[in-house]
Amino acid sequence: MQNKLGPVQRIFAATLAIVWGGAGTLGLIAGPIYGRWGPALAGIFGVWYATVWARVAISARLLTWREMLIPWR
Repeated sequence: MQNKLGPVQRIFAATLAIVWGGAGTLGLIAGPIYGRWGPALAGIFGVWYATVWARVAISARLLTWREMLIPWR
């Protein structure tokens, strides 16, 4: 699956990466402060998902399922 993305799709992917990264960071900070596991686990998911979208924006193509599971490779 090597679908090339245009500049509008890359900007949208970068925006999603920023939003998910911010939400994930907030969850990682709020979880330990309030002593709850839910926000911390959601924060981990948010940071992972932000990494996926950042890789999509950088590579300008959609990722395969294997690349989505481990986006930092």
